[in-house]
Amino acid sequence: MKIMISPSLWPLDKKKEEAAMSSQAPRKRYREEDLAEALEEHERGGAKVTQLSNKYGIPERTLWWKIAKRKADRAPMRPWPAPALGSESEEDIFQWALAMQRKGYPADKETLISKGKEIAAVMFGKTRGAGTVGRGWCDRFLRRHPQLTTRSAQTGAGAQSIYNMDETSFERNVKTRKVIARRGSRNVWSRSVDANFDLTLVACGSASGELLPPLFIVPGKRLNRDVLAAADFPGARVTTADAGFMTTAIMREWLVAFAADVPTPVRRPLILVLDGASFHMDESIDIVAEQVGVRIVQLPPNSSHLYQPLDVAVFRGVKQALKTEISNFLVGSGQTTMKKRDAVRVAVSAWIVGAVQRPSNIVASFQAAGIWPLSLPAMSKRLTSFQRNGTSVDSPSPAWLVCRQTIHTEILVLPPETEKKQRRGKTVDVKRRLLTHDDLQRD
Repeated sequence: MKIMISPSLWPLDKKKEEAAMSSQAPRKRYREEDLAEALEEHERGGAKVTQLSNKYGIPERTLWWKIAKRKADRAPMRPWPAPALGSESEEDIFQWALAMQRKGYPADKETLISKGKEIAAVMFGKTRGAGTVGRGWCDRFLRRHPQLTTRSAQTGAGAQSIYNMDETSFERNVKTRKVIARRGSRNVWSRSVDANFDLTLVACGSASGELLPPLFIVPGKRLNRDVLAAADFPGARVTTADAGFMTTAIMREWLVAFAADVPTPVRRPLILVLDGASFHMDESIDIVAEQVGVRIVQLPPNSSHLYQPLDVAVFRGVKQALKTEISNFLVGSGQTTMKKRDAVRVAVSAWIVGAVQRPSNIVASFQAAGIWPLSLPAMSKRLTSFQRNGTSVDSPSPAWLVCRQTIHTEILVLPPETEKKQRRGKTVDVKRRLLTHDDLQRD
């Protein structure tokens, strides 16, 4: 019986035999210093592995393995050319792009390229930096920063589309004020103007500083022509109500007029911020608002003094101007009663002086209230200030006031005062008596 051995198996057996023989010999026949020097020489001059093996007595297999391991331990090389503007400049551009998006002004590719060209001109000069940045650089920049991508920008509501409507009433009497009088005067009397009716001023302004014509609501059923003529302001409107205050019917008509007064180029829908406690709001208001392209945003109830922009920074100037106009009316006419036409004329003058001539106050009022730009920190700051009721941050809290009373009465206490004993003599007059202990206490 013959056993045939395949020739392909013979080399395998031979390799096993050589490996077994080599395992009996020492595996390492070189020094670590020679290995390090061989690797350094290979990197410096690119010497062949065969030459290094013969020179230092290191097996070629060992050299190849050490070279490969050394390359793997290093940081991988960039798969694209080095940034034309440098890594630091590109990091600044990257952070700028993120900040622009947070501000609501996201940059497009053209803006990115324009900024890159400006930076290149500063770094390399106008001549050399002219062709450094282009469309290709922008594409590579986006690949190097995968956190950025391109999106279709949605044009949202801007400052010119956000409005606030608020109401303020006409003060019947001017409050007591300080006046100049002769020293020694006991009582100083001052004439005042009294109006036996209520007048409501309905104002509306945008976050961009635009004021719409006001609406004046006077009591009654019919309107005298002289009252309407007194509203001498472009676009101003006058109407009547039983008590002189806003009603649901007037609110519906005002919404239609509001949408018509806003310039056509302003993007719709319009955002109208209102006080959430308005009693004249119902479903019919929402229907009309939807028809005219207005979206109503109602603030929390009873927060007009905190978050209504017109109430925050505009109406104060109007009321101050109103006091001045009433005083001028009193001095100029000598009358102590005011008719409806006079009240409307005075209110128009106060509106012009206190609001129309101060457009910066309108923009500042939206910012201070945190309505636009929308700011939760600004809203929280106003709420915190209101809750402190004007006290400073360092003022003690109510909880501490309760604890302080307990601490003062139970913990931080002082020892009682020592009672002063009545001074008595050390001797007792006998006076021919037989003294007892009771006599000691009496004397």
